[in-house]
Amino acid sequence: EKRKLSTDQWQSVGMIHLVITLIWIWGHSEGRQHEMLDNYMHLVTAIYIANLHSTSWELVSHYTEHFKCYLSGVLDLYKEAKLQPVHHACLHFERLLVGLGPVHSWRAWAFKHFNYRPQRTKTNMHFG
Repeated sequence: EKRKLSTDQWQSVGMIHLVITLIWIWGHSEGRQHEMLDNYMHLVTAIYIANLHSTSWELVSHYTEHFKCYLSGVLDLYKEAKLQPVHHACLHFERLLVGLGPVHSWRAWAFKHFNYRPQRTKTNMHFG
C-alpha cells in the first residue's frame, strides 16, 4: 500500500529534519553546496515568519526579503528551474499577512484535513 505524507509531516521534514541534515552535511562546505544551503535557509526563514502567531510590518518586510532572496537563488542555482504560479503568489503573501493577520487564524486547516479523507477512500479508480 502506498503511503503519502500529510501536510504536517511534510512541514516537519522540511522545517526540522532537512534543516538539521543539510546544515550537518553542507554547513562547512564552500561553493555550490553552501549556496544551496543558504538558499534553502531563506525559504525556511520565510516559511517560519509566515507561520508565526503574530505579525508586524517588520516581520512582513523580513518575509518578503527572504522569499525574494530564495527566488533569486533558485534562478541562479538551478538554471533549468522554472518559476511556478505559486512563487508569484507568495510574493503577494505580504498583503495577506498585513490584511488578515497571522496565518494560523485563516489557513483553513479543517478544509485540508477534510480533503485528505476522500483521498484515502478506496474507489478502484471508479466514481459512484
